[in-house]
Amino acid sequence: MKLVVSLVQFCLLLAEKILEFLLWCVKLAHKPMDKIAFVVDHLPYAGVPIAIMRQELQAQTIDVPALATTNEIQFFDFSQFRNEPDKFPHLRVIGKTGVGKTRFTEWLMDLLGGEQFVITPKKKPTDWQNHDIYGYPFNYQECEAKLKDVHSLMHRRYAEMEEGVTHNQINFACDEWKLINKNVSSAKEVMKDIIIVARDAKIRLIALAQGENVATWGLEGESDLEECFTSVRFGDFALDYCKGLRNQYRKDSDEFLYYSAVLNELVSQGFRCCMIDRLPARVPDLSNWKPGSKAVAVALMDSSYSVVDQLQSQLQAKSQKPQKTTQNQGFQPKTTPEKGAISDPQEAVKSALDAGRSVDWCAKNVPGLPGNYYSARALIEEWIQGTN
Repeated sequence: MKLVVSLVQFCLLLAEKILEFLLWCVKLAHKPMDKIAFVVDHLPYAGVPIAIMRQELQAQTIDVPALATTNEIQFFDFSQFRNEPDKFPHLRVIGKTGVGKTRFTEWLMDLLGGEQFVITPKKKPTDWQNHDIYGYPFNYQECEAKLKDVHSLMHRRYAEMEEGVTHNQINFACDEWKLINKNVSSAKEVMKDIIIVARDAKIRLIALAQGENVATWGLEGESDLEECFTSVRFGDFALDYCKGLRNQYRKDSDEFLYYSAVLNELVSQGFRCCMIDRLPARVPDLSNWKPGSKAVAVALMDSSYSVVDQLQSQLQAKSQKPQKTTQNQGFQPKTTPEKGAISDPQEAVKSALDAGRSVDWCAKNVPGLPGNYYSARALIEEWIQGTN
């Protein structure tokens, strides 16, 4: 009998040492310790039932910090580009075709003011109507001449700075760079000089790009040039960048929760969502904006949203006050819609599709459609066929 008791005591002691070793390993991995410590303190030595221990474990609660609200998210202030040019020597506007890079850059340059121009061999008829354009249409000699003018001006300004001369800020946009780089032999070296040196000469480049990598600009092997730019990311580029920031942190950290809230904010903005470096930004609705209306554009920063924003706001209101809708009821537009709201579901669907949303998204989210998903989708497809 004594032998059995000694054997049991030895086994318990061995189990305790193994648990202590596991505790030490977990500490090295920086894992939460509360539950493990609780288990060690309540080992089933003398008649403590395992069922009671499990009940006590289940009764334990873990405090999880609340997800950051929109009011706690820090948004980028576009006036910083104008008021603090030294912090933002050059800008690159990144987004897929159709996301509105050109329109945004026009608005931004109008906001910045001062001397400005555009170098591009190709554009739409409605683009850059309020700016001096060099190189259009496909005039690569003019593109080369203007780049060399900027390069020479940069060196002249440095010489004048030695004599105490101060200069005004110049902002110039460069679009369709791959075409310029392909057809102008000196373009790459001249542009590299401008990117690296022009900051103190108060010459700022705003580059429009369709990809993150500088290779999309034909500057392979020059990844260090990215450090000279502040990146304005639109759409999927903004979402992917935010996800990358979030995934740098542990899931139980405040930073992970913060960037999860930022990601939700970007999703709510629609496919034109925007991040400027590590900060989200709210770009005003520029569909009715005209060059020269800076005050109006700035005022729209907090009060006006795109079509997708309007639909999201209505969806949020609908979730707060649910309304029962049957298949036979169809859509029932509001008789007194709020200001800026889209009351006609068919018009809302059309606007959402034009803004890049899918039929599936519309069937699930647009207010006023039949409550049944398949009925809503069939109705949307019927509308689409009717317009074709």
